[in-house]
Amino acid sequence: MGAQVDWQQYNQLWHNLWQAGLRPGQHFDKGGCSPKLLQLLHSGDLQVQGKRVLVPGCGRGYDVFAFAQAGAQLAVGLELLQAAVAAASSERDRQLQLQLHQQKQQQEAQTLTQATDWVSRCELVVGDFYAYNHPSGPFDVGYDYTFLCAMHPSMRKDWAQVRSILAADATTVL
Repeated sequence: MGAQVDWQQYNQLWHNLWQAGLRPGQHFDKGGCSPKLLQLLHSGDLQVQGKRVLVPGCGRGYDVFAFAQAGAQLAVGLELLQAAVAAASSERDRQLQLQLHQQKQQQEAQTLTQATDWVSRCELVVGDFYAYNHPSGPFDVGYDYTFLCAMHPSMRKDWAQVRSILAADATTVL
């Protein structure tokens, strides 16, 4: 057997990164949504219209917001740390303001409501992936872009066994 992992110390590494003021584009934060996810959503190869999506380890929430903007009924970003959820909330507000500004410049007042609709379908949650269950039930889509690689290798077996958080016929995108 390998050495015992000090989970508090391991989680403290993530806490330290966020508390130090992790900036967009720094370390694991790529400053935007995954290009491959955008391709899947825009091509229609990944249909999320009316579905419930979970993004564990969502970071700043770029992918969560892309799912909501693509029509997901609910897009939940789950993070271990409040600092990460606060950063995701700020990014959501930034994206919303940018969209409103662009539409105002284009004088499309009738679409202002549509621009804000996606925000109401996003939830940013502080929680433990291994213990999390959404109050309204399992998700239709699970999306993992950086979560699995961020966890300690000894946790990956448990990640693969988490099923109650997803519906039996859920789509998993890795």
